[in-house]
Amino acid sequence: MGDLKLYVKIGDDFKPVSGILAGSNLKPLLKIEIKSATNKYIDICTSQKSIKNQKIEVLYFKRMADFFKSKGLIYVDEVRPEHIRGFENLLLKRMKAASVNRRFNTFKNFFNKLVEWEHIYKSPCHGQKKRKEEANQRKPWTYEVFCKFIKLCEGVEKDIFKFLWMTGCRPIEAKNLKWTDIDYDKKVITVRCGKNAEISRNFPITKELDVFFHNLKFDSNFVFSKNKKQINNDTLYQYCKKRLISLGLNEYTVYGIRHGFGTKLAQAGVSSFYIAELMGHKKLETTRIYVHAVNNQLIDALLLVK
Repeated sequence: MGDLKLYVKIGDDFKPVSGILAGSNLKPLLKIEIKSATNKYIDICTSQKSIKNQKIEVLYFKRMADFFKSKGLIYVDEVRPEHIRGFENLLLKRMKAASVNRRFNTFKNFFNKLVEWEHIYKSPCHGQKKRKEEANQRKPWTYEVFCKFIKLCEGVEKDIFKFLWMTGCRPIEAKNLKWTDIDYDKKVITVRCGKNAEISRNFPITKELDVFFHNLKFDSNFVFSKNKKQINNDTLYQYCKKRLISLGLNEYTVYGIRHGFGTKLAQAGVSSFYIAELMGHKKLETTRIYVHAVNNQLIDALLLVK
């Protein structure tokens, strides 16, 4: 890894700290090359992942570094939102939007760490939206699909997929769930959204969930942990994908469990408002997707009885 030097940003330029703006409110940056930064992140932040996933991340960080180099970028503070978008466009030529979105989450975590480590002032991923995924990538799971799938699961993975099926939570929300988020007295779970869990909602504890939680092993602060460590999202996605492929269900993804939950609620006649509350939708338009899908099914059924 190259030497780290202190720099201060003045306008669009970076200049050595020594002798510049004594007493200024400007915070000095630790200037670092892109390759050194990715190596630092991999060494510090991916040690808890499996060897296979570490190799995958090393591969994609190398591709990212090579792409930035082709654009004449050397230091991490030179990376702009348009460079991130350009790299995503390159990945889209080889991967589906859902896969690119997962890679984007990794890169977003990387640049957030660089802010924390004072190598950059602001992440170039900030404000960037995820790529729109094709409809079949969000195909809702049916009960039959879930039953076939869960038979191939075991351990904590089996537990977490059961939880997703019962609650419709996002995988990241299940990953972040702690035992302290479960209130048996009030019979609610505090479901926390996002990396820093700054947004939350309450989900009722049904009898089924109550039994489910009491049968789980307590060996960590997190409800779903492996070897006393928080479960990894990438590992979970790959675990799910491998078993779906073995069943010949390539058109389904882990996120389809959540969509299956929303579809079940709509089919049961639950109002859009309550579906939105249970699933943590920010916009009611998102919830209406499930209602419209069910309405179309009802129309098809009516046509059959003519």
